Amino acid sequence: MLLVVCGSDDAAALWACEGLRRRGLEPIERIWFESLAHGVGWEHRLEDGRVWTGIVLGDGRRINSEEVSGVLNRISTVHSLDLGLIHPSDQYYVAQELQAFLLSWLHALPAPVLNRPTPLGLSGRLRHASEWVWLASKAGLPNPGYTQSSNDPPLQWSKLYNMYADWNIIYGFPGEQVADYEKNLEMAKLLTHLNPPGGLGVFRMDRFSTNFEKAPEMGFTDVRPHPVYRFIYPFPEETLSNLVYFFDYKTRTKIDDGGYVSKLSNEVSNWKARRDRLVGSPVGDTLVVNDTRPVAVAPEVFLDGVRKDAIEFCDRARTADQLHQELKKKKDAGVAKEEITKVLEELVRDKLMVREGSWYLSLPVMPHLA
Repeated sequence: MLLVVCGSDDAAALWACEGLRRRGLEPIERIWFESLAHGVGWEHRLEDGRVWTGIVLGDGRRINSEEVSGVLNRISTVHSLDLGLIHPSDQYYVAQELQAFLLSWLHALPAPVLNRPTPLGLSGRLRHASEWVWLASKAGLPNPGYTQSSNDPPLQWSKLYNMYADWNIIYGFPGEQVADYEKNLEMAKLLTHLNPPGGLGVFRMDRFSTNFEKAPEMGFTDVRPHPVYRFIYPFPEETLSNLVYFFDYKTRTKIDDGGYVSKLSNEVSNWKARRDRLVGSPVGDTLVVNDTRPVAVAPEVFLDGVRKDAIEFCDRARTADQLHQELKKKKDAGVAKEEITKVLEELVRDKLMVREGSWYLSLPVMPHLA
């Protein structure tokens, strides 16, 4: 029995299954991660130098490790957000247990496993983007090259490349204003088509961080070991200060969230329960944007001309000047900078783009740009 282990929305895995079937490689089973997570039962035995695993899925299928002849593994990690049937308070714990089980099961299988897990990743060692480009070049494959940049890839790129971005919303830094919290709430409402944050919480001070090393300059006072350490080590505070990693603190000025933290927490909870889409697809010379977000101005938007050029070029943060120069190269007749700025602001108004200072970033996921 061949297994393809993947997510329920993994189109590449479905393509691989069909291709293997056309080549007569039967039986082959596509096992969704979700069915493993919510399986009826697992039995995983390690004894006498051998490993045996039996799994019963919710649809009645049974997997016996001794009957598996090969595996295509497409699972890179287990995230608590994938465990919708588990009580929220237990999701993180269950995710860690499931990660350990999948690692042991797939790593110990005697059959060949493509993307065999390691302790550094469920589909093998995780690699930096620069290393993937290097490996592609070494194999003679076409690649976009890599340039070190301070501009991190935007969140929608993870959706574009079927990767899960694990991130959090952290608050409680000195100098934050009510307007900052309000802005974060409005931003959260715009991003419900992307991976939600894993959590929302107050900033934690760690040793070696800039906030710890330069606490007074950063607006922190009364930095001291986290209270929990008093229950672990029988040492005075001065000794603990030189020993521990986590610290408690006060801020020089009081931080007022204006009541927005609770609103933001509710918004994140709703976000986790949603499966919105904001996808741009080219149809001839027009970009058709399908939008199911609650904040959508319209369920379908048609962009052409400069509006299409702008939203595609700003898939990474760009300025109006940069777009102006790009259009000069693309079009015989230049487009006035005033018109470009007007178009960008219209896209922001229509909730298809965000602006930070002079920088603009498109929000739709656009697979044709991959």
